[in-house]
Amino acid sequence: MEIPNPLMDANESVMYSIMFTDSETGYMTQAGFKNVFSTNEYSRFVFDMNTSEQKNYPGTFASDFTTEKFSTNLPDPAIKGGKGTKWTATLTVDGEDVATCPSDGSEATLE
Repeated sequence: MEIPNPLMDANESVMYSIMFTDSETGYMTQAGFKNVFSTNEYSRFVFDMNTSEQKNYPGTFASDFTTEKFSTNLPDPAIKGGKGTKWTATLTVDGEDVATCPSDGSEATLE
């Protein structure tokens, strides 16, 4: 999946995140990629919503983003859940959610 890159419209930060919810246990994990422009801080992370622990993974803004799109990866074991896991993706620009996938904000199911 490719999501258009809104860098030309962001003044402070841009973050792409995907929330995963295990359909059997309700266990929630958020995978995200965030760039804060004022500090030039880029993070590629997985946040465990149940334990409030965040794991950061190596990567650079320049390697993941272009003016057209972003592309990156995270290790599968960092995401809790299996077949039937629900997910929703959100694009946040300057602290405001500006787009979701699915577009109506509902959850999709991994198959």
